[in-house]
Amino acid sequence: MMRFETSGRRLATIVTLVTMATVGLTVGVPSGVAGFGLQLQGVSDREPGVADLMVDMSDSADPVQPGQSFHYNIRIRNLGSGDASGVRLVNTLPQSFEFISATGAKSCARDGALQCDLDDISHHGSLTVVLHVRAMTPGLFWDTATASSASDDPSSDNNSASESTEVLGSAPDQPRSHLTVVAQVVNDSGGTAGASDFALTVNGGSPNPAQFNGADGPGTDVTLDAGPYAVSQAAALGYRTTLSPDCQGTIEPGETKTCKVKNDDLGPITLALTADERSVAPGASTGYTATLTNPNGDSVAVTSINVTLAAGFLYRAGSTSGATTVDPQIDSAGGSGQVLTWKGPELPGNGNASFHFGVTAPSSPGDYYAGASASVAVPFTFKASGDSAPVTVVASTPSSGGSTPPAQGSGSSPDDPSTPSQTTTTVPAQVPPPEFRKNVDVEPVSGDVSVRLPGTTDFVLLELGMQVPFGSEVDATDGRVGVSTVNAEGTLFHADFYEGRFLISEQLANGITVLRLRGSDFGSCKAAKRSFASSDKKKPKKKAKKVKRSRKVVRHLWGNGKGKFRTTGRYVAATVHGTTWLTEDRCDGSRTFVSKGVVDVRDLVRHKTIKLRAGESYVARPR
Repeated sequence: MMRFETSGRRLATIVTLVTMATVGLTVGVPSGVAGFGLQLQGVSDREPGVADLMVDMSDSADPVQPGQSFHYNIRIRNLGSGDASGVRLVNTLPQSFEFISATGAKSCARDGALQCDLDDISHHGSLTVVLHVRAMTPGLFWDTATASSASDDPSSDNNSASESTEVLGSAPDQPRSHLTVVAQVVNDSGGTAGASDFALTVNGGSPNPAQFNGADGPGTDVTLDAGPYAVSQAAALGYRTTLSPDCQGTIEPGETKTCKVKNDDLGPITLALTADERSVAPGASTGYTATLTNPNGDSVAVTSINVTLAAGFLYRAGSTSGATTVDPQIDSAGGSGQVLTWKGPELPGNGNASFHFGVTAPSSPGDYYAGASASVAVPFTFKASGDSAPVTVVASTPSSGGSTPPAQGSGSSPDDPSTPSQTTTTVPAQVPPPEFRKNVDVEPVSGDVSVRLPGTTDFVLLELGMQVPFGSEVDATDGRVGVSTVNAEGTLFHADFYEGRFLISEQLANGITVLRLRGSDFGSCKAAKRSFASSDKKKPKKKAKKVKRSRKVVRHLWGNGKGKFRTTGRYVAATVHGTTWLTEDRCDGSRTFVSKGVVDVRDLVRHKTIKLRAGESYVARPR
């Protein structure tokens, strides 16, 4: 009986297996898969499930009124076969909505959008996040919620949902907040800027004014709506800007805060280039030393250092040593000399850095000049220091002859301006060409001419042509000097100046170079007034006639040449384009006389312009 049952069971099992195999073959299952053992193996090797997050949301009230609180219900469901871990919710809550609180989330923080960390969601599970908010301003607003997780989610189309809410009515009355912005300027390194030279901007809730120039105490009062705000300032070269903590943040209705913007001037980074030798033989090996100096307490990144060699000088490969040891990038300066460019070092605070490099001198005798410049990180500035590293290549056998310098003109005095000298010169080719709004070339023509560079106190005799920066002062009282400049297009302008002392002040964007009369003492004019006043004690009724200003000339400057130049006295400015003219300061005013050509004269007191032709003059007097 037992055998019968056992045989029967074996028979049933065989029938079942045959039936399964038949079904497997009938439905098209590949052979080998229809077997019972292989079916079990397929079940055990099944891949894990993936997550599929789906978001839907609704608002608790619509429409709402300004100032009314309501909430968004956000449900996140996991439709996938696997669990979703590391679930996050990002909600683009409108800026005018105030976020109050959230339930159903582990944490929420608002940084532009609302970021919430959520619990894990098991497969076929869900959770609901409730965001409590308050509408502040009228309008139609859309809110979008997006869910994500660290788990694979191949279907992301259903991960976001949006809901619109209309806010009707007037915004609740709230007192305006006040932000006082005070601009502080510290000029202890030679800076000249004032508080009004800095442009400030306030971003926030309808600030008024939103943009303005800085003002020192009591500052500028800015009214704005409650909420987040921030103060910013346009970049200011040569100044380090720091903002107090209250220059950004959140301000409450009716609250008053003070923002202090401090600008501390920075001394310019200087670069001095010096030659190893002032005189060398043709083809000799020589070199230069470049020294960077940082007068500020903070370190500064020097982006690049550029040295322009005179034509004929060649850099010697592998010769750089010191603060940098790599060879520079070498380019040509428009067919003239080599331009060497090194990557600059990090310059320590109140420190300097130097490096040396070797060159080979040209074979042609003559005077040669090099130029140097640097680029530094904002807000630091750069200023060239020292001369243009002159080097004279001396022939092995001196020439028996020599060139004769140009003859000096008659140098007519202001009392006889009809016959001024008209001798002009050109700057020797060895002097680097001037750079627009950076420097000018000066060359002694005749007599004694001296130059005082910016930042120095003594005049130095000008024996050869050289390149000087704007801010240099020239004394040609007993001589004649040629001045050359270029405009933005590279057009060269040249004129001679003589019988006066002047400051090479600046170059305007239109190419005009401004020269300002310097020197002499106007005390003699005051002495003349006092003598008139003392004589009036005997005849008080004629006092008005006795105090007439003297026409005594205190200082003057002749100019002769072509180009864009402007000579400026105390009360007059003469702009020329090619002429011979005189500018003089007298006790009773400033006078311009034209010997040749046409001059535009600007009366700096009465703010009018007069056109003068040859033989005409104009006197601008103080009121």
